[in-house]
Amino acid sequence: MFRLFRFIKESRKIIGANANVFEFRRLNSEQSREFSDSKLLGKKILRKSGLPVTKVYNIISDYRQLRDFDFSDLPDSFVLKPNRGTGGGGILVAFSKKNGKWISVNKKKFDESDLREKILDILDGTYSLYNVPDIAFFEERIKVNSRLKLFSYQGLPDIRIIIYNKVPLMAMLRLPTKASNGKANLAQGGIGCGIDLSNGWTTQAMVKGPEFLDYYTESGKRFALRGIKVPYWREVLDIAVKASIASGLTYSGIDITIDKEKGPLVLELNAMPGLDIQNANLAGLKERVNRVKNLKVKTAKKGIQIGVNLFGGDVERELELLSGQPVIGLQENVELSTNVSNEKVSVLAQVDTSRSSSIVDRTWLENLGYWKDLQIFDELVASVKLEKNNYKKIAKELTKKIKVKANNIEKILAFRSKKGGYILRPYVKVCLTINSLKIETVVGVKKRRQLKYKILLGRKDLHHFLINPNENIKYV
Repeated sequence: MFRLFRFIKESRKIIGANANVFEFRRLNSEQSREFSDSKLLGKKILRKSGLPVTKVYNIISDYRQLRDFDFSDLPDSFVLKPNRGTGGGGILVAFSKKNGKWISVNKKKFDESDLREKILDILDGTYSLYNVPDIAFFEERIKVNSRLKLFSYQGLPDIRIIIYNKVPLMAMLRLPTKASNGKANLAQGGIGCGIDLSNGWTTQAMVKGPEFLDYYTESGKRFALRGIKVPYWREVLDIAVKASIASGLTYSGIDITIDKEKGPLVLELNAMPGLDIQNANLAGLKERVNRVKNLKVKTAKKGIQIGVNLFGGDVERELELLSGQPVIGLQENVELSTNVSNEKVSVLAQVDTSRSSSIVDRTWLENLGYWKDLQIFDELVASVKLEKNNYKKIAKELTKKIKVKANNIEKILAFRSKKGGYILRPYVKVCLTINSLKIETVVGVKKRRQLKYKILLGRKDLHHFLINPNENIKYV
C-alpha cells in the first residue's frame, strides 16, 4: 500500500510523455540527437572519447552490400541490430553455431536465409525510429557478468542512467525475462529495478502496468529483486556521465551493460529515454531536473557527487516515512534474551530473506539458560536413527516427547543435510530486539560459533521492517 501512496505523492513530479517529447528532448541540440538516434554514430563518438563500447564486426547499408555479403565470415556468436532501432525491435542474438546454423534465445536455430530476411526488414525501416530506410550491423555478443546472470533469463541485463546537466538523476537495472524473450525491455515484459544512486543496490522492482514485484521466479528458482548489487557501480556512473558529455546530450538516458571480462560497456545513447524508470524508482524526474538545471557543473566527478548527495538514499528515507516501518540494513546489531535468564547479549545478525525462520547460534542460547533443554534434545536425538522414509515422522514424535521434558523447546524439525543424510533441529522461544523493536519469536538452533554472524534473521521476523541493502547507511 505504501507504494501506491508514494506513487500518488510523486505524480506531480513525474515527466509525462508529452513533456518528454516537446520539452525535454528539445534540451538537446540537433547534432547531439543525431548521435543518439544513430547507434553507429554514437559508438564512433564514444570510442573517440576513450569510452568503452562494443566492437562492430560488419555493416550492411544497402541491398547491394546484402547481396554480396559473405555470411561465412561471421563468428559463431554475434548480435544483429538496426542502426536506428527503437524499443529493442529487430535485434537478433546468436549464442553459438552448430551444423551450419546459428542458435539464438530459447535454442531457436536460424541460417543465412533467415538472416537475409531479417536484414531486409531492417533496411526497409521496419524497426527504425521514424519508419525510414535503415542500416544493419553485426557487433560482438556481450557475455553476462556472473553476478547479474543469476537474475537474467537468456539475455543481457543493462543499466539505464538518466543524466541532466552532467548530474545523474535516476538509475534502473533492466532484467530480461521469459516473457520478454530474453530482452531487457520493459515494454516487452522485462523487469525494471530502481537503483539507489549512492551505492548501486536495487530498491524495488516493477513490470509494465506498473505492477510491483518483490521476487523474481524463473525455472523453479526464486530470488529477491530488492538488494541486487550492481557491479562496478562508481565506474558505471562515471562512464554514463562522460558519455553524455562526449555526445553533447544535456538530457539523456545512457544504457550500460557489464561484460563478464571487459566490465562496463556503453550500449546506447538516448535523447528521449523511456519514462518507466520513474515507476521503478517511485520518484519523479521533473523535480530532480529542476533541482540541478541552474547548477554550474564543470566535471563528471562533480556531477556524480551532486547526484549522489541529492538523490542517493532518497527513496529509502521517504518509504520509511510513508509506510511507518523502520529501515534496517543487511547486517544489524540484535539484542538477544530468553525467558529463563535475566541476561541480554548484543549479537551481530545478518538478514537472510531466503529462509523463513531465524537461526541463532547454540552457544549463545546455552549461555542464556537453555543448556539443559538442549542437552535433553541431544539425548533424544541420539536414541533415534533418521532415514529417508521416516525423518518427518520421527521429528513429530520427538516434538511430543520433548515438550514434556523441556518446556522451552517448541518443536523439532528435520532437514536434509548438505553432506547427505538428515538432521534434526530444535526451535526455542526468544526475544529479539531489532532497531529498538522487541519481537517475541521462535528460532532454530544451530552451531555457528566459528561464523561471523551468530544470528540469521528470517522472513517471519522481518515483516515489521523495510530492508536497506547498504549495510553502512543508517537512517534516524
